[in-house]
Amino acid sequence: MKNVILLNLLLFPFLFTQTGLNAQGAWVEQATGAEPVSNQFLEGGDDCIGYAKKNSRYIRFFDVNSHKWATVDLQTEQVFKGMEAKGRVILAYTDEYIIGYSSITSSYDTLRYEGTPLFPHHNDLLHCSYGCIGRAAFFVTYTHFYVFDAELGKWQQYLYPAHPYDDGAIIFLRGNNYVGMIIPDHNDPENIVTNMAYSLPQHDVASYSNAGYPGWLNYTMTDYPMANGFVTWLFPTDEHIISLTGYCSASNHFSHVTIDSTTSFDFHTGLWSFPDKDKEKTVMAFVKNTLQPDGFVHQNFYAYNTTNGNWDSKEDAYYFKPNEESGYPVFLLGGSVAATSNLNYETNELSFYSYYAANGVFHQLGTDLVDGNGAGHSPQCVHNIVLGFDSTKVWMYNPPMNGAYFAHGFFDVSTDFIIGDQFIAVNMWHLSKELTHDKLHIYNTMTNKSRVIELEMHHNSIYPYLTDDFFAFIPPVPDAREGWFYSGLIDSLTQVSFNMSSHANYIDVKGRIGVAFSDNGLETFLYDANTGALTLLNTAFSSSLTGGNFFMFKEDQTMHVYNFTKQEFSEIQPGNMGNYWVGDTVGLVSDAQKKNYYAYNGFAGSWVPLAAEGYWTYNTQAFNKTAVVVRKDRIYAFDPFLVSGINETVNPDVSSFKLLQNRPNPFNGKTTISYILTKPGYVSLKIYDLHGNRVAVLVEKNQSAGEYRITYEAAGFPNGVYYYTLCFNNRTKTKKMVVVR
Repeated sequence: MKNVILLNLLLFPFLFTQTGLNAQGAWVEQATGAEPVSNQFLEGGDDCIGYAKKNSRYIRFFDVNSHKWATVDLQTEQVFKGMEAKGRVILAYTDEYIIGYSSITSSYDTLRYEGTPLFPHHNDLLHCSYGCIGRAAFFVTYTHFYVFDAELGKWQQYLYPAHPYDDGAIIFLRGNNYVGMIIPDHNDPENIVTNMAYSLPQHDVASYSNAGYPGWLNYTMTDYPMANGFVTWLFPTDEHIISLTGYCSASNHFSHVTIDSTTSFDFHTGLWSFPDKDKEKTVMAFVKNTLQPDGFVHQNFYAYNTTNGNWDSKEDAYYFKPNEESGYPVFLLGGSVAATSNLNYETNELSFYSYYAANGVFHQLGTDLVDGNGAGHSPQCVHNIVLGFDSTKVWMYNPPMNGAYFAHGFFDVSTDFIIGDQFIAVNMWHLSKELTHDKLHIYNTMTNKSRVIELEMHHNSIYPYLTDDFFAFIPPVPDAREGWFYSGLIDSLTQVSFNMSSHANYIDVKGRIGVAFSDNGLETFLYDANTGALTLLNTAFSSSLTGGNFFMFKEDQTMHVYNFTKQEFSEIQPGNMGNYWVGDTVGLVSDAQKKNYYAYNGFAGSWVPLAAEGYWTYNTQAFNKTAVVVRKDRIYAFDPFLVSGINETVNPDVSSFKLLQNRPNPFNGKTTISYILTKPGYVSLKIYDLHGNRVAVLVEKNQSAGEYRITYEAAGFPNGVYYYTLCFNNRTKTKKMVVVR
């Protein structure tokens, strides 16, 4: 590899950038004063940073959309108690104030809160009274419910509709676009529990009294909350009326149903089959069993869809005699499906009843599965798929494709499921000593296609290295010389083979990148799940880290990077090598003296140096789209979207031009980009993709003062996030737009 040594460094007030061709990105500095730094808060979201010293009147925010630091002056010295960042929002609170920051609007809002904070440091997130959900933050006192809406850039505040009776009684549900509260009130016999929620789509709160609890699925609600809403239920003391309440964030509406349980002998809530695999859980389902005078058991089904806020039901879905058939007592839940089963004792045949949220229909399914000898009586559900298996096959039903798939094989006890967003892989193995080959079935839920490979695994389970988009594994045999990658994005299976002097050691995976290491360090395969491409490294290195779109590895005093998006290598030699950090699209390298730093910009494929001033502290990190270096009296943030030599934070001539948000946004065909010039000058307007690649040039010429509207047609460009940058008289503004087909 060709060594790259960065020697030239341009110094601007508050700005440090690399010179040279293709340089992109800049360090932005902010003075922080001389307060002690032994206690400080530093958090990073997707594209933003929050920083505060514990005892200070200031808190500071940076985001890569505004390209500058924002300083919040609280007027008097505060004791900061906590800070959290997630997605595009940051929350901090002191003993007087709550402060929210939005990178969507590049703005902050402060509010002096009323009442005592409820229990912000509770060890269980289920009862922790402050936090972030990506586009909102919440903070709760004994009297008020506060929500910082990042899309509005301001705090909303609401009084409780009920009063908690002790610490830890309130349950907080952190959804993708809502914050829910389950508020018990044991002082009011007419209102046992109130459900309350803030809806991001509607930017408002709703509440419902005499509602319910999420029941004994609290762990699921905490770690893997339902998407777009939630469901609670309550079994009153008279045991005759079952109360079910559903919340839909799209409409910000609670809907309620009651079920007469006088004649029922049991009632069951649904169970998640793979709670950690379903990011979009939109279904909760229930089974009511009633014993009729004729000896038959009748099963009634109920399901709630959080996407549209509908309750659906099926009366007498199953009815059977207990000595001839059995109905499984609960629904198994997946992302947007639920299923239960029925077993015929005479034939041992299994049939399933499924519910699919997209059409709100309960549907009986024949499976050709036979109970016995390792069969699973209950179905399993994940994403849109209903699963079942017996001793010779696995059955999968895909409602969107209206089709079923059988994976045939032999196994004695169970199967191993490997599950991603677009695939389900089934490792079918047998304990017989005569059989040495096992089968791996891979089913792609998007293409409705499958593939089967036979592997010599000697009756061992596969240990997968797994992300949402792909998985990798090394066959569990001694001295394995091969590894496998499967990408659900492109439905592609790739084998890697090590030479005779190397064996497969382990595989590192992150996002859409996989790295397969040999035991002697002489061979390393880099895998790109976007394309299925393999790149071989024949370089021995001492350590490495994997980012979201790059692989960083250390060879002696040289730091190398392979950029998967650009399919190119680059390197840096900081002299005496220190530490290094990786985020999603940004990496960071320091020398041993913690004086010189080098940010790696995964969007542009460039290295951007920083000669940091001031006393070193321990707070140095790389986040998703930015990195930060903290000194005793200043802080540096790396912005991957600033162009070399441009500094908007120092005396910017913002009045000379204005770039407006494109409309419509998101768009699926054409959109209009508008800007205003207050004086004549040279204008360039360019479009970049999410990785920093230029995809279009709309304007490059001198223009007079005035307002301009440029139509941009995104024909031929895939869905995703794009940036449009207006450069006017050597000053730049950038905004984001989204293409949706």
